[in-house]
Amino acid sequence: MFKSSVLLFMFAAVIITISTGSILAKKPTIVGGEPLIEINSTEGSGSKEIQLRNNTTNNISLSLHVSEFKVKVIDDVERKIAASAELKQPESNETKRLLVAELKPGESLFTLIKVSNFRESGEAYAYLMNGDSVIDIVRAVNFKVPFRVSVVAADPAHPEILLQRNNEGVLEFKNDDPMAYNMSWDLIIPSMSTTHSSQPMLIPGESTVPVNMTLPKNLFKGWFSGLFKDMEREGHLVMRFTPATEVAHGVLPTKTIPVKLKLRYWSSGWQSVAGGGIIILILLVGAFMSLLLNIWIPNKLKSMKLHRRIRGINRRTELITRNIDSALRVGARVDGLRLVQLIDSTTLFNTEAISIFQEYEKDIDLLERRVGIVKELEIVWDNLTDKRAKSEDAPPITLNEVGKKLNEAARLLRLSEPQESDFKEAQKLIREADSSLKNMTADKPEFAEKLAKNVANLVTIFEDKPGEIGSLPKFKEMRKKLEGLFYPIKDQKYCNSSNITPRHYHWLSSIIERLIQLRYYIVDYNDANGNIEGLTDADEEKFIKYLRSRSWNDLDRARRLRSEISERIFASDIEKALIEKNISPIWVPVLPRPNKTVILQAKFHNERLNTCNARDNFTCVWDFGRIGKEEGWQISHYFRKGHEDDFNDSSRKPGGPEPKTANGSKDKVAFKVTFRKPDGSKLESDKKEVVELVGSDFKLHSGDNEKWGKYKRIEVLRTSVAVLVAVLGLIAGAREQLMKLDVFTGLIGVFLLGFAVDSAKSLITRRSDD
Repeated sequence: MFKSSVLLFMFAAVIITISTGSILAKKPTIVGGEPLIEINSTEGSGSKEIQLRNNTTNNISLSLHVSEFKVKVIDDVERKIAASAELKQPESNETKRLLVAELKPGESLFTLIKVSNFRESGEAYAYLMNGDSVIDIVRAVNFKVPFRVSVVAADPAHPEILLQRNNEGVLEFKNDDPMAYNMSWDLIIPSMSTTHSSQPMLIPGESTVPVNMTLPKNLFKGWFSGLFKDMEREGHLVMRFTPATEVAHGVLPTKTIPVKLKLRYWSSGWQSVAGGGIIILILLVGAFMSLLLNIWIPNKLKSMKLHRRIRGINRRTELITRNIDSALRVGARVDGLRLVQLIDSTTLFNTEAISIFQEYEKDIDLLERRVGIVKELEIVWDNLTDKRAKSEDAPPITLNEVGKKLNEAARLLRLSEPQESDFKEAQKLIREADSSLKNMTADKPEFAEKLAKNVANLVTIFEDKPGEIGSLPKFKEMRKKLEGLFYPIKDQKYCNSSNITPRHYHWLSSIIERLIQLRYYIVDYNDANGNIEGLTDADEEKFIKYLRSRSWNDLDRARRLRSEISERIFASDIEKALIEKNISPIWVPVLPRPNKTVILQAKFHNERLNTCNARDNFTCVWDFGRIGKEEGWQISHYFRKGHEDDFNDSSRKPGGPEPKTANGSKDKVAFKVTFRKPDGSKLESDKKEVVELVGSDFKLHSGDNEKWGKYKRIEVLRTSVAVLVAVLGLIAGAREQLMKLDVFTGLIGVFLLGFAVDSAKSLITRRSDD
């Protein structure tokens, strides 16, 4: 019985439970569909009255409330929000979270859903619940939002966006509103006919969100211009409020701002290095062109002008015959080479080269003047040589005086650093000598007086009195052989100048000079007691022969022979020393250098032979191969380059051995020296070999090229540093110039900016004195 009661009770409970569940499953219907509540953005609240109707046949017990609001985020992600909803009680203005009521069949219940603390944008939803059952969805929309979204930039109203090829750019959005926004944006570039759109994104309230963006590679153009600056394009950034759920909400908030796009083709590092390098290069090219136009070309033109002048002087120097002392010819050429070297050593980019060249021009003026005076000396010397070869109108006394003046003028011109006074004195002596040669037959009472005094003096010297020359036996012997010389002494009328006319000048002067040489000979002979060592009868016969002649050249030979007698050194002694090669070539300086004067001397080992007059009977010939020959026991020479120390041995027989130095090697030598007899033939040894010397130890040493090379390198370094400093100072201005203009025009501006670098002259230190 008990068991039956329990089973009955359990069955009744199940029936009651099923019945109750059936009743609760009956839910009211919202008239008009799911409610949509519009939120006031300012207040963050909104309300909506709804009508619940019981369309069932049973009573419905209501226990109404609204669940938590949620918003749908991107990709169907949901999140809860802080908004809440209350329901208004019937017949009351009070709202509560829970509304309890009984709704009969066919009845309706009007209630107000009030949403508060809604601080979201867009749409949120909740469920209207009856107990645990969902009646319907309640939607809250907030589309009338401030949408205070902007781009983080220095100028938010007109931001600049930097985008680099192959790299993602960053666009940073800022939300100043407390509510979060679902938004999307479009980047529109009209000039490139392109639009870049984004996917919807969430920006939380009062926050900043960075967004990576990448533009297609084909939008980045101008690889060359991109080395200097970014390609700039104007565009529009359109930001749209984009709710996650689509509802009928009308026009959504949209914001459009102008943007400046900087499209960078290269990375900033490469742009800085490569672009900066090209800018520096163009500045340097401009600077170089500036230096070329403002400094190098004027300096080059001035240098060429000075070179032309020196070449002209050299041509005049080359025309100076070898009758003139080699020291004068060589000195002029060496000075010209020295000036060429000085000019060439001056860097043409030197800002002070013009003033330096002006100083050199003064030296060229002095050289030109010296060469001009040497040419005058050559003309007068040639005239003197012609007069010496004649006997009818060339008084030896006058010729001797002219020779002395010309030798003194040559000495002044040989000075290493002649002054203006030296030039004037040399020119004065040359012109006096020229005047004397041109007026030798003119009536000159003072010259006649001088001749008369000389004749009177000789009359006294040659008187036949004890102790006088005239009483010596040798004199009486010589007088018989030279009777014609003593006519003026016999006829003493020439002791009176009134009896001397210009037609007597040469004759009388020649006799006076020859009698003077005879006097010296008689004295030397008498002092030696008639036994002059080395003097032969042939020598005396030659002496008498020379005294009989009225030629100046024979008079000079007589004078030289008389000097040999006085010195006791004769031509035979010289010839013997030459054949035995008791002579060596020497040079000063010991270390000869290119383009410098070298004094070459054939010097006997016996010092007495180096100053004797007998040496002048022989000719010393210096052979420099293709360079030419020079005559003289001491000459001046110069060597241009190392290869000029070669010479061709023209005396070598065909097929014979090459010339050798003293040590037997085949090294090239600088010169060879041969000697000629008075008749012009070559001096030969007893083995019939030509007597000659070679400068076996002669070697050109390095010149000043290395010094000048270092000097030029320092000058170039100084100018380069100054220009580089100036160029580096212009880089910032060059970049600014380039940014203002298009690349081609900007590069021209950079070039012109570099072209103005001649203002760097002030940075170049002044040339120091050598």
